[in-house]
Amino acid sequence: MVEQLSLTSAPEVYVQSKLLELSGKDEENLEKLGNFLKKENDLELKILYFNGLEKAKKYDTLYETTKHYLVDMKEDDWDTWKLFLESASHSGKLEDAISVVKNYAVTRNSQLALLELSKYSEAYPKDKYVANYISKYGHKLCLFPDLSTFVKPGDDITKILEAD
Repeated sequence: MVEQLSLTSAPEVYVQSKLLELSGKDEENLEKLGNFLKKENDLELKILYFNGLEKAKKYDTLYETTKHYLVDMKEDDWDTWKLFLESASHSGKLEDAISVVKNYAVTRNSQLALLELSKYSEAYPKDKYVANYISKYGHKLCLFPDLSTFVKPGDDITKILEAD
C-alpha cells in the first residue's frame, strides 16, 4: 500500500515516511526521504531523514548531509548542528567540524555548537563556553532552556560564571 502512493507534497511524504518507519522499512524510508529532499527542502522531513541516518549509524552520510545544510544552504538549525557534531565524532571528522563551527557566523546555534563540542573534545571546556554563552545571551529568555542541557544539577555554577 505505501509504495503505491503518488507523493507530491511534503505532508504526503511525511505520512509515507512514518508508515515506512512503523513497518520497519528503514532503508526504503531513507531513500525516499533523501530523494524528496533533493527536490524540496522541508524542515520536518529533513529531521526525519537525519534521525533515520543516525538510527542506521550512517555517520558519514549524516555528516556530509548536515554539513551541506549548515555550510552550503546556510541553515542554522540546532538539531542539524547537534547531529553534525555527533556524526563528525563517529566518522573521524571532528577536526573538520571544529573548523566549520569556528568559521560560521556568530549565531545562537553556532555558539551552542561550541558548547556541544565540549562533549567531544577536551579543547572546548564546558565552563568556558557556558560563560561565553551567558555573556552573549544572558539578557534573553532562551538562555535557561538552551543551557539546561549543558548545566546539570551539582555543577558548580559559581565556577561557570567566573570562567574567562
